[in-house]
Amino acid sequence: MTALMTPTVAVLAAYIGWRQWRTARNKLMLDLFDRRFAVYQAARTFLAGIATSGSVAEDSFMAYVVATREAKWLLSSELDEYLNKNLYGMANLHQATISELEMAIPGEQRKRIASNKAR
Repeated sequence: MTALMTPTVAVLAAYIGWRQWRTARNKLMLDLFDRRFAVYQAARTFLAGIATSGSVAEDSFMAYVVATREAKWLLSSELDEYLNKNLYGMANLHQATISELEMAIPGEQRKRIASNKAR
């Protein structure tokens, strides 16, 4: 009987160790999901603000930059480039065009700016 106890305890310890490893791996995946979802939520909130007001508030820019600064470690390089260069750049260009339109004199100059914005 004592001869069977040692292998039984070893198998039980191996099983417990394997379950602990799986639990830690699942927790890591959940934590990674939570962090990725926070980046998604920031991009969604940023775009929703632009869609509802038609312009980008300065605090919205800052909140977006802060929330997406970890994207290069959490997401693929393509998504990081899209979030931090393309999306941010387009929003920045949009806001610059809005500001330019507000300061433009009505007439030909305003039409030119508006037609450039439409592209």
